[in-house]
Amino acid sequence: MLQKLYDFANKGGSFRRALATFAILSIMGISGFVGFFISVFICMGIESLTGTDAFTDLSILLFMPTCTIGLPWLVLAGLPGKRKKKTEGIQYRSVLSWNEVVKYGETPHFGELFGYIKTKELLSEETFHLHIFENGKKAHFLRVSESGKWFSILGGHLPVDLICGYNKRKAELYTVDGVIIKLPTVAELYIIRRELDKFFKERGDYFEKMPQGAREEFRDSYRKRSSAFATDDWGTIRYQWEKELLRDSKKYPDKIAKSNFSVISNDGSISTDIFERVLSDNELEKTVNAVKNNHVDIRKYLYFNDYKNEYAVCNTIELLKKLGQPVNLEGCDFLFDCLGNIDEPYFYMAVGLLKTYPRRMREEKMEVYAKAAHESGDVEKFGGLLYLAKELKYDIKYVEKMKAEESSKDEKSEEAKEAAQGQVMQMSK
Repeated sequence: MLQKLYDFANKGGSFRRALATFAILSIMGISGFVGFFISVFICMGIESLTGTDAFTDLSILLFMPTCTIGLPWLVLAGLPGKRKKKTEGIQYRSVLSWNEVVKYGETPHFGELFGYIKTKELLSEETFHLHIFENGKKAHFLRVSESGKWFSILGGHLPVDLICGYNKRKAELYTVDGVIIKLPTVAELYIIRRELDKFFKERGDYFEKMPQGAREEFRDSYRKRSSAFATDDWGTIRYQWEKELLRDSKKYPDKIAKSNFSVISNDGSISTDIFERVLSDNELEKTVNAVKNNHVDIRKYLYFNDYKNEYAVCNTIELLKKLGQPVNLEGCDFLFDCLGNIDEPYFYMAVGLLKTYPRRMREEKMEVYAKAAHESGDVEKFGGLLYLAKELKYDIKYVEKMKAEESSKDEKSEEAKEAAQGQVMQMSK
């Protein structure tokens, strides 16, 4: 019964968990009360049969605790040997924490969440290769997909953006929706722990234990049906989840945000937090004030390649938005750098902010970047620029020129074909 209540709680929100907790406490109270009366009747029976105080006292000491505590345990946990078979291979935490622990597999947790057929479909579109770390060394076990959306290790495939933490001592991965994925025993080997730890560190700060409120904040930040989760923008989901988690400074004491956050370090250098993780509203406000008061040059934040992950890039877009014009005009090139991948959470944020920039400035930049993207063969950047142009209802002159040239080539080609056909007909006569 305890397992059924646990599953019931994990399939819903706060209301289900409250009902499950109430049911557990009620069952414990009622069965404990019944057990107590059963023990009283047993003791009375022993006293009437034996008639001695020694046996009566012994029966009270033996049967009252056993019945009062044992009956609730039997009702909740079931008979010995049954529960182990049902939950084989899965570990469970305290029912009051509601953090589900799932065993490792080909698509742990997310296969069930997305649907196994849909997950296999998504993975069939991916090509995996051994991950190359920042120092140029190649991993031995860790693989990443060409799209950068998935990573694979020890036969399991996991979406990068939806894994928020890793504990190398316990060999556990933590998901944004509050699930603990227990890695296989071999993951405790030093070489594997080192690769996973290095992979997550290179992407910025990460949780080393399940963050408090992960499940609740996920539900608050993502209100769509679970069926849409598989094809949604995971990067945006992760960013919104982290912002929700950081919003209340007193609610989650184990969050990554720092209460003593300082924009400028003791040695005079700027804090690197903005490049590594999502900043809380308070931390972002301190950064805004530092720039406005000329304590920090805004240009220090405008090197796109300095950012460890896609969520950190969003910090500077928010910073530019809060600074307003004319200060944020310095970040125009940075925003165009954000148009290189339409699947990242910062893409639409950058498009939205560019809409507020002076028309002449953004149109001049579009011409420059469209030409550069086309000449370098950067298809994704070119597509991002076309999306921006469509949003701004602007026809990029360089693109129009390309279309005209292509049209002219097609016309000349068609004329050449017609001329060739005419010559063939004349020869045949």
